[in-house]
Amino acid sequence: MAKRNRLSASSTDWTKCCLCPEDTTYPMKSSDEGYKMLGKNIPLFHEVNALPIPLDIRRLNDGEEIESTMKKKNAKYHNLFRKFNNTNLERAQKRHMSPIPSGSSSESVYPRDRAKKSQTEAESNCTQYENMIKETTLAKLVTYIYLRNSKKNFEGSFVFRLADLPNLYEERLTELGSSSAQVHSTRLKDKLLQKMPEL
Repeated sequence: MAKRNRLSASSTDWTKCCLCPEDTTYPMKSSDEGYKMLGKNIPLFHEVNALPIPLDIRRLNDGEEIESTMKKKNAKYHNLFRKFNNTNLERAQKRHMSPIPSGSSSESVYPRDRAKKSQTEAESNCTQYENMIKETTLAKLVTYIYLRNSKKNFEGSFVFRLADLPNLYEERLTELGSSSAQVHSTRLKDKLLQKMPEL
């Protein structure tokens, strides 16, 4: 296994890139704005243990701040310094937030997801209950139609108006406590024909 030699501030070659002391053909920059951003963000990345590249920050600091050391040495850097920008710093800080206190669930970290999950579960339970009521009511309506048709053999023919059936269905739904008692007559007709193809 190869040994890595740590570079100290005195062994940093300031003619090369100060972030990655490698010989490359990429163009290098040196600007006061870049020094300021790097001087501010590198220690913060180091603090959350999320440096974007392997870097010994001690070699960028000769006793003063990183920014002043870079200015004094006229440090150059590749576009690699973009990895140290404020957006990446904020993301790194979010990833390395303080741990969740013991006893609390991970759901407390994501309240929107938890709320959506509980809302979906509530809607699912409500929908299952509503569907059960609707199926029960439809079954009772089918039974009513069969009973009326069986009586027609004795008393004559019965005719059901399409407008009357949704009204009967709605009344029964409200009796059973359904909150969505509005009925689409064509859909009801299709359901009835599916249950009773001989109509």
